[in-house]
Amino acid sequence: LKDLLESLDTGALDMELAGFAEKELGRMMGADPGEGAGVNYTSQYGVIVICKDEGAQKAVYEKLLAEGLNCKVVVT
Repeated sequence: LKDLLESLDTGALDMELAGFAEKELGRMMGADPGEGAGVNYTSQYGVIVICKDEGAQKAVYEKLLAEGLNCKVVVT
């Protein structure tokens, strides 16, 4: 898991959405439990919009992109 985490660009991922807190990531990476050392993590803030279907998701995504926002599509 440590090798996989090191290979990821964690600055581009919101690891908290994946269920990992910064201290947990630090521990996984072998850092001192009280520190986030060894983890290059920057907080990001986002909004999740729940859409009724794929068509609505596409419409919302395209509208937000047109407004110049940085968007990511998620399917759960």
